[in-house]
Amino acid sequence: MTLAQLIYISRSNKPMSAEEVRALAAHSAENNRRVNISGALLSVGDHFMQVLEGDMSTISSLFERIRLDPRHTDVQSLLCKHVSRRLYPQWGMQLFDPQSDAKLDLNRLNRLIEEFQIHRNTGLRSVEARVLVDDFKRQLSQAA
Repeated sequence: MTLAQLIYISRSNKPMSAEEVRALAAHSAENNRRVNISGALLSVGDHFMQVLEGDMSTISSLFERIRLDPRHTDVQSLLCKHVSRRLYPQWGMQLFDPQSDAKLDLNRLNRLIEEFQIHRNTGLRSVEARVLVDDFKRQLSQAA
């Protein structure tokens, strides 16, 4: 098994209530545990950012299904890399709501989303966007 981590953002095709987002995260957690995937989901308005960790081939297959899911649009991979250990081994899918979780910096996350909406080509992403991805990962690991 080649352990990997993938971070992506997407936008919901329709507004989702907090209850719908919680149900989505709970369903994802159940499915992810079955295939040994861990991670975290962040909901910011109609945007989502998700960290997936597990076997590279399993994550790649899951991301392809997510990318083709008609409930999402603008699905963009921000980072996909091999890792030596999981940041979130205990979470099938932990949901973070920046409105209720003070450990997450909503302004920084909104800037990250804006950056990736502007620059869809990986080569054009700014250093700040890369720093924000790292900051997002750091904030999630501190919240664990």
